[in-house]
Amino acid sequence: MSNAMNESTTIKKEAALTPGEDYRALRKEGIELIEQLGRALWTDYNIHDPGITLLELLCYAETEIGYKLGFSVEDLLARHPAETHDPKEDARRQCFYTAREILTCNPWTPNDFRKLCIDLEGVRNAWLLCKDCRCGPALYVHCTDSVLQYERSEHPVRIRGFNDVLLELDVDPVHGDLNSGKVISNLLFSASGKNSRATMEMRLPPYHAAEGAIAAVEDLLSSDTVVETVTANTIAASRSQSADVPASDLYRALHRVMFATLTVEYRPAPAQPLQQFTLTDVPFRIWYRNDDDRKAITVADMRALLEDAGTGGVLPRYVGQLREADLVMRAATDALHAHRNLAEDFCSITTVPVEDIGICADITMAGDADIEEVLGEAYRQISHYFNPPVTMYSLREMLEMGEVTENIFNGPELAHGFIRNDELDASMLRTHLYASDVINILMDIEGITAVANLTLVRHDAEGTRVETQPWELAVTPGHLPRLYILGSKVLAYKNELPFLPDPDELNDALQLHRGADGMNKPGAQDNDFPVPAGKWVDNTHMLALQESLPESYGVSSAGLPEHASVARRGKARQLRAYLMVFDHLLSVYLRQLRHFRELLTTDIPLTAAGAQQTYFPAMFSDAQLRGAGEIYDNMSDTLLHALLETPASAVERRNVFLDHLLARFAESFADYALMLHTALGSEMKTGEQLIRDKVHFLEEFPLMSHDRGKAFDYRNDGAGCEGESIAGLERRIRVLLGLQGSNNSEVDADKVFIVEHILLRPGNAPSALLPGGDPLLPICIPPDCSFCGEED
Repeated sequence: MSNAMNESTTIKKEAALTPGEDYRALRKEGIELIEQLGRALWTDYNIHDPGITLLELLCYAETEIGYKLGFSVEDLLARHPAETHDPKEDARRQCFYTAREILTCNPWTPNDFRKLCIDLEGVRNAWLLCKDCRCGPALYVHCTDSVLQYERSEHPVRIRGFNDVLLELDVDPVHGDLNSGKVISNLLFSASGKNSRATMEMRLPPYHAAEGAIAAVEDLLSSDTVVETVTANTIAASRSQSADVPASDLYRALHRVMFATLTVEYRPAPAQPLQQFTLTDVPFRIWYRNDDDRKAITVADMRALLEDAGTGGVLPRYVGQLREADLVMRAATDALHAHRNLAEDFCSITTVPVEDIGICADITMAGDADIEEVLGEAYRQISHYFNPPVTMYSLREMLEMGEVTENIFNGPELAHGFIRNDELDASMLRTHLYASDVINILMDIEGITAVANLTLVRHDAEGTRVETQPWELAVTPGHLPRLYILGSKVLAYKNELPFLPDPDELNDALQLHRGADGMNKPGAQDNDFPVPAGKWVDNTHMLALQESLPESYGVSSAGLPEHASVARRGKARQLRAYLMVFDHLLSVYLRQLRHFRELLTTDIPLTAAGAQQTYFPAMFSDAQLRGAGEIYDNMSDTLLHALLETPASAVERRNVFLDHLLARFAESFADYALMLHTALGSEMKTGEQLIRDKVHFLEEFPLMSHDRGKAFDYRNDGAGCEGESIAGLERRIRVLLGLQGSNNSEVDADKVFIVEHILLRPGNAPSALLPGGDPLLPICIPPDCSFCGEED
């Protein structure tokens, strides 16, 4: 309350006025005009002169117009509170499209396509790799005929625009890692008469390699397929062994990667017979707590886990991984092809191969540090160094970080928020990992005081350690480095005593961090600025000029005294008629403001007779203007409107308003208008046709602008003809030809000619069509065929 009491409202002594609001300036300019036009007959410009009184009255009335013109656009476009309407739809008709509608675009850059993929459920990161070579059949050019062909010639064409897409999928909370094909399970066994537990990590073919490794992979991806039985044929210490590892060798074999050959029986559908496939030499490894547990594990314990066909079994969980990965990959493939650009295509869309990188280090911690908590945080930050996450932010968060609107909405519209470009650039696939970076990360973690003997360890696809580097480790090209926690060994020292972390507590800490990292895509939220809400103002209300004059003039509502002569009454009536001209001018101004929303809209205001209308005059009633009925002589609203604008001038003015709307988007119909006039030969017909074409163009502009480089989805048969999936360039041409989306629309031959001359400049040869793809617009082939590329 004290703050409210301390607030004060002041009126500026020298308010900044626009020329239309400045009464003194208007009066001065009016007297200057009188001096120029009537100085020979009018020399008294003092305030007692009735002419000056009328001038001052008009200037004062003009300030009201200037004042109302200064209202915000939101207020001028606002509707009456009693009117039911959709503010967003109103703004769209007035071509005030929201930032999300008008600033976003179909993915254009590699980063745009990455954002598109990352926004999908189940995708953590994505990379677009441009190919320098073709991924289809070779194409050649026949220079004489200027056509492309498959038949070999002396001029091969090097076609660019092909991309490979690599996706990193999320870690599913039920099915596990969807990228690597790993299935991690608890192995239960009995040690020294007590139940114990170890961790089995089985490395089955990842999604990107499953098709080549499993003949029945298509059946497994079906939700109707049920795994009936799993048989572990062999559990061996090395590949290609036809018998289980002997019990005497098992203790040593458990130090290394082991191999299992599995036969899986499945039923594709309830009524179909059993089918089977075999997985040969599947690598797996068992991580145990201590040496006693290693001695207690038996082949029978492993076989029991591997042959579990229930929902928690290794093979059913792996099948679940493949299905979840396939659903995400299908959605990503559909999204990429639905947003593909002209003259671009995707050679392959698959999951990124994962390369396991472990760390070994001796870490000194503070005496009061929680080993598992500190180590869990260390693993989290090192994981982010190997593979930086991409965070999605809300609109409010982006604004709070200082991002400007044009940068926030630059790119495709996303369902889960916005992605910062700097974070996206930082999350590219790494080519090298440096021990110094890892040491810096560890030293910044609270509780760690020193790091020694740190090395980076590479593991192959089987999980075998193959390389150890103390300073720098090169990542296999096209692979995603991932911290291999099971293959890492960190020894913690407190007060010079070594400690190993408790596996269960460390796993709890890691699960907590994984859960926090997994909450990166918030649900539905408002990712657009709301349509500004204005306050409705009744701009049609005005006080007649005659009501502002002193009563001695006899024109106000007080009227003249009863004893006034007929001549005196005639003069008063004559003055009212003179002032009515100015009242009507002021009224038209105010009514234009009242109908401002209709002027700046794609709707076409029409008169009662169906003609174009850009002025909205109305006659005064006696209640609005005393004695108005005495002055009008066979006048009506229609006749009054005809005095202000003819049908031709209305069409011309309507085109001017539409040109203003077009200019907002740097568009012009100037060339088109000239050619249309040449074709139609009539100013009126040209103007009316231009209005229809401009309105249609403005209504379609957000989509045409958004999809200006977008191609059609050739995977959808017929989509380019009847569906919504058509190329952006085709959509623009269809709008210019007057097509409203129907294949049966009649197209004016003159308009086809006009569009051809605007869009197809001289020197462009007829378009060539890529096999199964889009037309290359344009393909310009010089006579000497100098553009042809060299032999691949």
